[in-house]
Amino acid sequence: MREILFRGKRIDNGRWEEGYFLKYALIYEEQTYILPLGSVCDSGIEIDPETVCQYTGLTDRNGRKIFEGDILSHDGVGNIKVQFKKSEFLALGITHDMFSTLLSSVYKDCEVIGNIFDNPELIN
Repeated sequence: MREILFRGKRIDNGRWEEGYFLKYALIYEEQTYILPLGSVCDSGIEIDPETVCQYTGLTDRNGRKIFEGDILSHDGVGNIKVQFKKSEFLALGITHDMFSTLLSSVYKDCEVIGNIFDNPELIN
């Protein structure tokens, strides 16, 4: 079974946090949190909801977890962006020949080089 994890950027310092996704509605305001693995329910960290990304269940050739929104380097193809669409994680070509394929068919040959939030220049 695939591990269900999320990540998001902290509101207070911009660092990435990884864990379980939580959303609270307090009187008229909704807040988004990541509950780090192994922590208790009251230790959620508030994150920017625009940066929430789901873990694909896959790792790159170096063993690094691949999340939605990551940018991968793929030899011979260039950079690809990980996107969740129609219930599947896809690898979308950014440079060279544009392509779209299931991430599960190319991930072993890829390396995470950044993400769309911290490194937007990698997709331009």
